[in-house]
Amino acid sequence: MESLQQAGWTVAAACRLVGVSRSGQYAAQRACPVTKVEPESTDPALLARIRAVTEAHLFWGYRRVWAWLRYREGLVVNKKRVDSADAGGRLDGQAGAASGDADAQGEAEGHVPPAILVD
Repeated sequence: MESLQQAGWTVAAACRLVGVSRSGQYAAQRACPVTKVEPESTDPALLARIRAVTEAHLFWGYRRVWAWLRYREGLVVNKKRVDSADAGGRLDGQAGAASGDADAQGEAEGHVPPAILVD
């Protein structure tokens, strides 16, 4: 795009030629370059960092752990990777923590079904 502008093309004409919107071109110029680090799912440093954050903050779920890693520590990591990285299953509710939802059969604990009226 820059080479077209240096050759004398207007921004609008260059964007039409390339097939992008002008606003998209300006947004791309303003955007900060993001260096994506895609660690392997078995990356021991990442797994250790996730476990350290979850041990320090016992009531955080995977979304908040992901946000902490992303915005406080600058790690670019997928939410699903953070969710699946917890080997104990604490983040996705498999460790027996009450989630406030009904159980898998669709009835809350202690639920008594309504009486069936018979004529």
